[in-house]
Amino acid sequence: MEGFIPEDDSVCLLSHELEDLDYTKLYQAYSAKGRNPAVDPKTMFKILTYSYSGATI
Repeated sequence: MEGFIPEDDSVCLLSHELEDLDYTKLYQAYSAKGRNPAVDPKTMFKILTYSYSGATI
């Protein structure tokens, strides 16, 4: 998907900012038992954060 969205778009800017966070506790919240999540927890956090930000496309 890189290359389709300009680097200065709000979704890219937010994604770059969220890369520097420590996701240790987020990953600890996921159980090692059972099935793996369909989407990586860090990716889902980015999607939810963007959607809650109220950014417009």
